[in-house]
Amino acid sequence: MKHLEQSQIEEIVACMYKKQIPHGCFIIREGEPGDALYVVSDNALLGRMEVGRAFGELALLYNCKRTASVRAVTNASAWTLDRRTFQQIMMSSCIHRQQENMKFLKR
Repeated sequence: MKHLEQSQIEEIVACMYKKQIPHGCFIIREGEPGDALYVVSDNALLGRMEVGRAFGELALLYNCKRTASVRAVTNASAWTLDRRTFQQIMMSSCIHRQQENMKFLKR
């Protein structure tokens, strides 16, 4: 996620929605299929994930099962981005980049 362009980051942020997580609930469980990325927006989660920390990105990037479990140790919330939206943003960005490259090569 570090290598995203500013426009991609802005689009991702615009598409995220806030999810409330009750105390004690698992947000993700190790071994389960992943379908979303989460960014902690308030309070802490088990494992000392502080505000602003993201998790679940491997599921979006590689369509793999969860490699860890994350549980709320207090009532918390997290900004959420589902896989389908993430893939649409990445595809749109790739198409745009390809069009820009084609314009450049035609000069």
